[in-house]
Amino acid sequence: MSQIDNMPKRFRIIKQKFNKIFREINIERPRTITCATYVNDKMGFVLSKLYVNKYIDKNARFEVRLY
Repeated sequence: MSQIDNMPKRFRIIKQKFNKIFREINIERPRTITCATYVNDKMGFVLSKLYVNKYIDKNARFEVRLY
């Protein structure tokens, strides 16, 4: 896996210039999207668990009906 997207901007600019010339891709993905995708790919299940623990009522599982 390429780590250049996680490196400082000067390296990402080099990648962007390469993509513009050889792949005809003119824009870089927004940094927020790149970072969120990276974290979700690496820790998606853990983040989901933290979200559920914080925002979902602990008794809600008893209210769900299985058909």
